[in-house]
Amino acid sequence: MSELVDILLSASFWAAAIRISSPLIFAAMGELICERASVLNLGIEGIMVAGAFAGWMAVYSGMGLWPGVGVALLMGMAFGALHATLTVPFGLSQHVVGLGITLLVTSATYYAYRLALPQVSFPLRLKPSTPWPCRS
Repeated sequence: MSELVDILLSASFWAAAIRISSPLIFAAMGELICERASVLNLGIEGIMVAGAFAGWMAVYSGMGLWPGVGVALLMGMAFGALHATLTVPFGLSQHVVGLGITLLVTSATYYAYRLALPQVSFPLRLKPSTPWPCRS
């Protein structure tokens, strides 16, 4: 029991928890802004999957890290625009559109992964980026 308490009180544990959860924190902040504008976007998870897949495929195909981040950003913007187009001018339910985007993107990325890399039966790994130098 004392080992668990030591782990929970260590600074490295909390630094790792914040580092690992930062994508979810950013998504939650984006959804908070949407909620303040009276938009319920239940497709946030799907949009994150689309951006992650597009960015990963861009980097895997030979682009650099920052162009891959740009591709992920553009993919997220495209699905955000799809959500906005379906809900605002067409007046469709925000709940249904958001869940539909999540289901569509989750299945489409899995299908695209299998099409792009049919021979792979285990997850591929990318070379990690080099850390930024710290200024002291």
